Amino acid sequence: MRLRTKYALLLLVIVVVLGGVVLGSTELAKGQVVAQEQADLQQTATVSAGQVQTELTQRLVRLENLGSDPDVTRDPSPEGIAALRANSWEPAQDGRAGRRVTPPVQEL
Repeated sequence: MRLRTKYALLLLVIVVVLGGVVLGSTELAKGQVVAQEQADLQQTATVSAGQVQTELTQRLVRLENLGSDPDVTRDPSPEGIAALRANSWEPAQDGRAGRRVTPPVQEL
């Protein structure tokens, strides 16, 4: 074999090996990115589920408190419920102080 043919074959082998390395590393990086995104998605879903559960629990407790309030059971009329809501506080969503719940305006 001539020297020029040996160099051409060596160059071809080097190109094939480097192409395989690049392709393999690209697939490996892609797999790592997909795995990281799935982990992030799972974490986000877990946090969101916890927040939803907390909000539902707070609302359930508030409803139970309203249901056991003697003012509501004694005077279940719309005026009595509106008066109770006028004196109620709703917790804030971001951890700050709550805000006063204002009853809807009823037109006569």
